[in-house]
Amino acid sequence: MKKVTDSKLRILRTAIENFTDNNQHNYSVLVLADFLGAEAEHTRMNQIIDEHERIGHMPYELIQERSTISKKLFEQLGLEYGEKTRHIIESAF
Repeated sequence: MKKVTDSKLRILRTAIENFTDNNQHNYSVLVLADFLGAEAEHTRMNQIIDEHERIGHMPYELIQERSTISKKLFEQLGLEYGEKTRHIIESAF
């Protein structure tokens, strides 16, 4: 299992909390994808962000896709860093 320092975990959690508090949920998921090095999810989140900005709102289908991506990333986080770390980060969303 990978280790993450308390300071890196705090930085990640704070970034996600700040984006979430400002209703920028797409960026919260993007930050998590970056942290995990999940390239496919990172690329797709950038596409979702671009589409959201282009049409001016988040259609249900994009919200569902973002949820699917975030669930996958939470699972990856738990497997790589443990369930305690997963819980800390998931609670920031």
